[in-house]
Amino acid sequence: MKEFYAEIDDHLKEYESGTITISEDIEFSMRHTVRQITHYIMSKYMGGQNDEQGRRKPFRNIGNAIVDLEWRAKNIDRKSIEAEETDGDYIFSLIVNEEVQQWMKVNNFGKTIDDYQRKKSEYGSVLLKKTETASELTIEPVKWEHTAVDPRDITNGTKIEKNYLSPLELKAKKGVWTEQTDGELSIDIVIEAAQKLRKSTGENRIEVLDIEGQFEKCVLYETAEGADEDDTIGLYNVIVAVVKNKKYCLYKTALTESRFKHFKRKEIEGCDFGVGVWQEIFEPQIWTNEAVIAEKVAMDLAGKVVLKTNKKDLPSGAALLDGEVVELNDGQFLESLQLMPSALPEFQNQVDNWFANMQRDQSRMAKKLNLQESRVVISCLYSLTACRPVEF
Repeated sequence: MKEFYAEIDDHLKEYESGTITISEDIEFSMRHTVRQITHYIMSKYMGGQNDEQGRRKPFRNIGNAIVDLEWRAKNIDRKSIEAEETDGDYIFSLIVNEEVQQWMKVNNFGKTIDDYQRKKSEYGSVLLKKTETASELTIEPVKWEHTAVDPRDITNGTKIEKNYLSPLELKAKKGVWTEQTDGELSIDIVIEAAQKLRKSTGENRIEVLDIEGQFEKCVLYETAEGADEDDTIGLYNVIVAVVKNKKYCLYKTALTESRFKHFKRKEIEGCDFGVGVWQEIFEPQIWTNEAVIAEKVAMDLAGKVVLKTNKKDLPSGAALLDGEVVELNDGQFLESLQLMPSALPEFQNQVDNWFANMQRDQSRMAKKLNLQESRVVISCLYSLTACRPVEF
């Protein structure tokens, strides 16, 4: 499977450091955009939290409140999802509604709807993944920070989701992931290799890649001696463990259809990754922080106590005691300097103006998008529960 592993390495490298061209002068890096959104959600700067003098920089987060506003405007309660009859069979529609409500309750689909809507507002795109075992069905958004996709075609391109499992969690998969390496169960080899590595690094988690994409059959399965290579292209799910840059195949199977479903909040030409609240307010957030930092610098300056005098040998202001009397001769003076900049109120005006304009624009967008959400949620419910995926 060396050719397959090389394809995976190329995909991860391209996603991590590559860009796509949206326009002649606009390069887009999905990895960088996702990282920037994640940093801003957590009120963190991309380049570090301290300035050149080692002082912590303030971060006035204006985006999370807008995300909350849009999420509440679009929020749909699962009880509002109902099936309606089209042929007059009201009894059957009542039975279907009862079954649907019971299924959503058992599978906690209300949380799926909430997570789906928040992720789409924050990042602009949400990739739902269905995982089903003998006793449980789970539908949840993938974490963009741990997922590598093709920004040009997220729906049909290769998807690689990184998971970090403990040895115990990996052992629990023995009945499902049954691929072998050199005649031995791959899971056992991976756990043994991870335990040896743990002694030197202390790391107890094993990186496991959940891969889905279109591949030639010959890169996944060995060709019998004397037979022609089968270059048939199909959709496959492959589970690969990575220990010290060495890869081990734990599971592989052909799929009839994808386990993933991709939805976009707002489409942009030339890129399959949607535009979310945070991408729309990158500029307001950047300039708000610039104004807040400038305000802090001005306040630090205004807070300094500076004395002006023509008296020699006068101790510094910091050395003077409360209530201390300073005797001055004729012609001598001692007075404080006013360091409060006259432009200080303008910094706050800039912050307020950026926020007011951004809030107005996002409120309009939330109302527009709210009309689309019910149809999208119902589509999601139908498409993701219509097929049974392989177990992860």
